Amino acid sequence: MAKISMVTSVLAFFCTICPFCIVARRWPNSAYAKALVKIEKSCPACRAYARLQGGAKESK
Repeated sequence: MAKISMVTSVLAFFCTICPFCIVARRWPNSAYAKALVKIEKSCPACRAYARLQGGAKESK
C-alpha cells in the first residue's frame, strides 16, 4: 500500500465536511449529484477523498 501524505489526508477531510460533497454523497442519484461529478474531476479535495476511499470515483 502506498504511503498517504498529510496534504492528501487534509484535503480528503475537507471533502468530508464540504456541504456540497455531503449533499452529493447523501443523494447520489439526484440531478445535483450527477452535475457535481463534472466538478469533482477538477476538485483536489474530491480527488484526495476518492484516492483514500479506494479510487471508486477516481478518473485517470
